Amino acid sequence: LMDLSHLSYLHKNSIGSSPEDSENAQMDVKRTERGVKFMRLMLDAKCPPRIAERYGFAGQIDRWSEFEYVAPSAILQWSGIIPAGEYEKGVREGGHLVRALHAVTPETERTSHYFFATANGYQKPGPGDQKNAIAGIKDVFREDVHMLEQQQLRLDNFDTDDLLDAPSDVARVQMIRFLKQKIKEDQDLARPAAE
Repeated sequence: LMDLSHLSYLHKNSIGSSPEDSENAQMDVKRTERGVKFMRLMLDAKCPPRIAERYGFAGQIDRWSEFEYVAPSAILQWSGIIPAGEYEKGVREGGHLVRALHAVTPETERTSHYFFATANGYQKPGPGDQKNAIAGIKDVFREDVHMLEQQQLRLDNFDTDDLLDAPSDVARVQMIRFLKQKIKEDQDLARPAAE
């Protein structure tokens, strides 16, 4: 979730951006007191098929995604899509807007629960639009769950410290560093109490 380059491949037929737009995305990543925040901005990008169909976007779009990782396992999201050229004018309403909460909660060493909630802000829905929106959201989250399951299978018996990081991994890398730091701090606090 902290690496949005997957949108170009995993979600290419729904909410995904083109690989070229993902490569050219502007990224701003900051550590916070509670975790990591990042902003990903794509100006004058191709419109995802499902978004074009739903909102009637005919041309290029401006797209932003703001994510905040709150340790240990919550991610807050605010994403939006508006007609190209509008973002730099300060417009952040009137198109596709999503606020979401992702809470991936460990169950065992190898399994997790994935809780999510979304709130969409967009033009007045037409007949059947609400049901279509909910179905579309569930489809996208099912794709994410499948990806997470496949990553777990791939990483079993593999030292994740040996992974090579790509430029698009910058937010994920900061998230992992923050989580490891918090785990160490918790262990250091617990150690004297146990002695």
